[in-house]
Amino acid sequence: SRAQGSDSAAASALLFGKSGAKLVLVGRRPDALHKVKDELEQQGATAIVIPQDITLPDAAERILQTTIDRFSRIDNLVNNAGVPGEGVRLDQVSDELWEEIVSTNLTAVFRMLRATLPIFVRQQHGVIVNVSSVAALKALTNVAAYSATKAGLIALTRSVASDYASLGV
Repeated sequence: SRAQGSDSAAASALLFGKSGAKLVLVGRRPDALHKVKDELEQQGATAIVIPQDITLPDAAERILQTTIDRFSRIDNLVNNAGVPGEGVRLDQVSDELWEEIVSTNLTAVFRMLRATLPIFVRQQHGVIVNVSSVAALKALTNVAAYSATKAGLIALTRSVASDYASLGV
């Protein structure tokens, strides 16, 4: 569910914060982002919030520019955004719902990767974590579009790893 995804994203951010990372929290819900930022700051971490719909074509560039303006660099990218499965059989999935799931779960990750990889290559270092789902590997009921995007994310991740590992990414 969306709440579980948000909870896992918050937990991941808190773990990064405990390790001393400076974080950039991005999402469509500013209130939720600020809540995590407050928790991070209580544990002594540094974080900024960028309220952003990651499905917008220029979102990745804006996110990265804000990150570099604030922190001078980027070392890690965690693509953890996603919209949940549809809860209906595929013949009941509208074009609009399909596009929402694909644009959030796969296209936005592609755009973040495309924008971030040149930075990591220049630095000769960068760590990328793309969060997928068991739905990519196991047949689950009524989540065909979601499963397709998460399986695509695994394939995308493997391909990027193969292409960029020798470059320090």
